[in-house]
Amino acid sequence: MCVYCAGVGDLLDANDLSGEPRVFAVNLLGAVETATAILPSMMAAGRGHFIGLSSIGDQRSLDAPSYSASKAGLSSYLEALALALRSRGVMVTNLRLGFVDTKMAKAKVRPFMMTTERAVDVIAHCLRRRPARFTYPRRLAALAWLSNLALSVRLWFA
Repeated sequence: MCVYCAGVGDLLDANDLSGEPRVFAVNLLGAVETATAILPSMMAAGRGHFIGLSSIGDQRSLDAPSYSASKAGLSSYLEALALALRSRGVMVTNLRLGFVDTKMAKAKVRPFMMTTERAVDVIAHCLRRRPARFTYPRRLAALAWLSNLALSVRLWFA
């Protein structure tokens, strides 16, 4: 089993974009490198479980585009891996969490904030059930979907 739970992200500073590549390096490329190192032994054994912690924020964001884009890439990568590796006995889960009470949860508004203990419970649930995708909390996912829809309308008329 491997749980990739590294993640970074800051609000966009249009005057200083120098930190943007680091967000992709940690959130997406770090997961790819970890998977590249871990998955061959799981496939050889014919079993294993790779969980990547993505985010409900994997949809468009005006405030943190590198964060949401890197998490969108991670979500897409994990779900494609899940399809490709299931027949080899290796489970892959894209775990899309909302706000977890860590030092990274810096947003002014953090609806449905969960404790780290609750996040661990959700990871344990995924280890038992082995879904290809799991989103928690669903109420926050619904709000994110509505926000994304509003942004799409705004972009359409821009």
